[in-house]
Amino acid sequence: MQFTKALSATLLTFTLFLGQFAWSQDLTPKISKWDNILEQIKISDKFMEDGQGFTYKYVEKIEPSDRNKPRTALYFTGKGVVSEDSVFHIFEVSVVFEKWAFNADGNWVINQWIFQTNLQGELLRTMHIHMVQTLDGRVLEHDGLPVGSIEEQTSLLRSLIEIF
Repeated sequence: MQFTKALSATLLTFTLFLGQFAWSQDLTPKISKWDNILEQIKISDKFMEDGQGFTYKYVEKIEPSDRNKPRTALYFTGKGVVSEDSVFHIFEVSVVFEKWAFNADGNWVINQWIFQTNLQGELLRTMHIHMVQTLDGRVLEHDGLPVGSIEEQTSLLRSLIEIF
C-alpha cells in the first residue's frame, strides 16, 4: 500500500512536470522548407496549361535576373488540377536547376538538372542534360549526362530545396 501511494505521488509529480514543460514550450507547428515551397507553388500566379486538364504552377529563382547574362535558374513546378472552387491540387513536383553560360561561339551552354519528386519531396527520377542553343533559342546540341549515385542525386536535390 505504501509503495502504491509513493508510486502515485511520483506519477502525479511527473505528470505535473510534463504539463508545465509542455506549456512552456513553443507548440507552434514548424513548417518545413519543402512545405513552404509547395504553398508558394499553390498561390503562384505563374502557370501553364497543357490542354489535357493539367495545370503547371511554378515559382522561380533566377540570378542575376537579366536573362541576357550568364545565370543560374531554379524552378519548382507543381503538376496538378484546379478544382471547381479554384483550389490548386498538386500531385507531382519537378525541380529544375540550370546554369547558363556562353561558349566561344557566343551560344548558350546550359547544364540542366531535372528532379521529379512526390509530394513529400522524395526523389522519383533524375535527368541531367547538356544543351547548346543559339541566342534566339534554336537547340544545337542536346545530350543526356550521367546522374551519379542516388545519394549524390538526393544530396543535390536537398541543397536546392535549402537555397530556394
